[in-house]
Amino acid sequence: CSGRTAYAAMIIELRDCLSDIQFQVDEVYWMGNDADGYLISTRWSMEANHTGEGHFGAPCNAPLQIWGITQSRAVDGRLQEEWMLFNELDVMIQIAKARMG
Repeated sequence: CSGRTAYAAMIIELRDCLSDIQFQVDEVYWMGNDADGYLISTRWSMEANHTGEGHFGAPCNAPLQIWGITQSRAVDGRLQEEWMLFNELDVMIQIAKARMG
């Protein structure tokens, strides 16, 4: 998705279909300076239960492990751009396995 509204909608949809979310930042790296801004990489992980209708279809009530990375560009202390990637295929495989029993 692209744009603040679409990004916020995606985060809300994920939050609505997951419960008992345990989110943690695993590592943060950055480079840059105050004058030119910073490029920031954040590796994160999350454990949650798939308990709501939404992005991954009907709930399967299974625990999920999600790993991702967020790339950001900050200038003057404000985020200018952000890209997020997470292991969506692996999440779908976890859900499929839970549905198969």
